[in-house]
Amino acid sequence: MAGMIAGVAYGFLQLIQDPFVVHWAQLFLDYPLAFGAMGLAGLYRRNLSVGVLVGGTGRFIMHFLSGFIFFGSYAPEGMNVILYSLMVNGMVIGTDVLICVVISLLPGFNHAVATVRQTSMI
Repeated sequence: MAGMIAGVAYGFLQLIQDPFVVHWAQLFLDYPLAFGAMGLAGLYRRNLSVGVLVGGTGRFIMHFLSGFIFFGSYAPEGMNVILYSLMVNGMVIGTDVLICVVISLLPGFNHAVATVRQTSMI
């Protein structure tokens, strides 16, 4: 729950720093809901890589929905808007998630996370 709250707060910060809003529903999908969904990673505290995949998938779903509902007009002529949203969001968010999964698999990173957990008593 704390991760989802932090994600929603981060989403609002993103909205303040770099807003691109075409509709009120898109605002919620792309900012607080998308980043709040990343908090789903907390459901898998024992397996950081799985948590990263779950949180990234939650974010992807929100951006994907926003993409084909509100940004379909950016698709090349004749291209299916669902496919367009899948490709654009898949490349952007998929790259982010892939990088985070690779980092989460590094032994040194896992050791650092374990040390922080012990120190903070999580």
